Amino acid sequence: MFTTKSVYNRLTSGDNGDSFSRIWKAKLPYKIKIFLWLLEQNSIFTKDNMIRRKWVGDPKCYFCTQNETANHLFFDCPVAIVVLGILGLCIGATNVPRNIQSYKLWIKKWVPGGNQAHTFGLAAVCWSIWKGNAEIEFVLTKNPLAVIMRTCSFMSYWSGL
Repeated sequence: MFTTKSVYNRLTSGDNGDSFSRIWKAKLPYKIKIFLWLLEQNSIFTKDNMIRRKWVGDPKCYFCTQNETANHLFFDCPVAIVVLGILGLCIGATNVPRNIQSYKLWIKKWVPGGNQAHTFGLAAVCWSIWKGNAEIEFVLTKNPLAVIMRTCSFMSYWSGL
C-alpha cells in the first residue's frame, strides 16, 4: 500500500542496508539532499551515466582528460584530489579519500563524531565540483582554488540552516 511513510521509509534505507537518514535529516537545502542521495546511488548525471542513456557527447572530464564517472569527478580527478587534500590539511589528515565509502571512514578517523561533518562537508565539496563542471559556458573554473572558494561559500551560506 502506497503512503507517504512508505516512500520515506524506502528513501531512508537502501536495499543494501545503507541508511540515508543522515542525508534527509541534514540541515541542507533540499536540492542538495537529492543531489547527495543520487550521488550515493551512482545515479548522478555524469557523462558515463548519460552515455548509457544514449547521449552522444565527449565522455572526457571537464577538468582533465580522463573519462568522467561520479567516482572520477568527485574523488579521482586532479582537481578533486587537490580540493580534498586541502580539506584534509585543515582537519589534520595525512591522506585523501578515493570514493564515498572511504570518505565516510576518512571523516570518522579525522573528525571523531563527525556524522554531521560527513554530510555537510561531502555536500559542499561535491556540489562545488559539480557546479564548476556545469558552468562550462559561463565561467571556466578548472582551478582548484575556485572550487575551494565556492565550497567555503556554500558552507558559510548553509551554516545558517
